[in-house]
Amino acid sequence: MNNFLQQKKTEDHRRTVLSFLSYDTDYRLGNDMLATAFDAHGKAITSDQLHNVLLWLSENGLVTLKEIGQLTFATLTDRGLEVAQGKSRAIGVRDLRPSEIAHIKGK
Repeated sequence: MNNFLQQKKTEDHRRTVLSFLSYDTDYRLGNDMLATAFDAHGKAITSDQLHNVLLWLSENGLVTLKEIGQLTFATLTDRGLEVAQGKSRAIGVRDLRPSEIAHIKGK
């Protein structure tokens, strides 16, 4: 896969993680549940790719990470929630489409 497509796929993975977290009642999911959610939505991601996405999101202040045993739990930060809801943008995270914003706002 060329670099452009790989970059776009990575940006989409970051957006997807933020979206999954934003729909959880406590904004927190483990890497195992995130992997299951990716599978359920037909998005292929390896455990290494997911780990790298979570690290990147943490380094950029969009999630916090906590390791408990073999699991890594990601929790949205306030900034991460704003990006997930389309209220702000983050370089390196795919922008929301207008239809996604309308869905979030319930229109």
